[in-house]
Amino acid sequence: MMGWHPAAQPQNTWWEINPWIEPDRGFNWYPDDLPSKKPKVAEPQPTTVEQVHQKWKRLRNQAIMEPTVDNIQAYLAINKWVLQQAQTFADNWRKVVWQHPELDYNTEHPFALFAQPAVKDQFNHQRQRLVDYLRRPNTGLIFFFRGTCEFCHLQARILAQMKNHYHLSILAISLDGGKLTEFPDAKLDNGISAVVSQGSGISTVPSLFWIDKHQKVFLGAGLMSEEEVLERLQRLTIPSP
Repeated sequence: MMGWHPAAQPQNTWWEINPWIEPDRGFNWYPDDLPSKKPKVAEPQPTTVEQVHQKWKRLRNQAIMEPTVDNIQAYLAINKWVLQQAQTFADNWRKVVWQHPELDYNTEHPFALFAQPAVKDQFNHQRQRLVDYLRRPNTGLIFFFRGTCEFCHLQARILAQMKNHYHLSILAISLDGGKLTEFPDAKLDNGISAVVSQGSGISTVPSLFWIDKHQKVFLGAGLMSEEEVLERLQRLTIPSP
């Protein structure tokens, strides 16, 4: 005779289910109430650029350290949102600039290739204005160097070309008694380095100063090209209009 097995009995309704084979069945034939699930609280949306950056960085780091599908999707979602915001900002930026030309940098400094000849003419005019300004009486460059400095010899060649081309007054000062072929009349430092540097002295060579009766301007130290020297002269010495 085949033995009785509870699993072999018909299992149709709750009242007919064997309580010993149903782990979720309530005790004493009546099921307990299922525990209520707490609703997931939505994360507040960021309202400032700093909050957006912090959330973007957090989700990015989380996706890198734990590259699960959910983490990567979360990072891609906020990254897409940031790109959309950037596109919206760029579009509205252009609209505002088009409607307010006084705010458009391109109106004064056009980027278009066909405008470059005019830009070059304007640059040449500014360069001539700079040269005229630098040729004023009792003005000039002071070039501090050391004879053992290789970069000083390279800088001397550039300055000598500028002196001949623009007819600038350039005084070369040797800090160690060394000589330069381009400036045979260079003077030994007799304290002028302390005067122009307001007592701090010259520690780095080559160094350039612009001197006139109104100001002593430190143009910088290190090897500079002719264009860089002229740009610094224009930015640091000519009074703003």
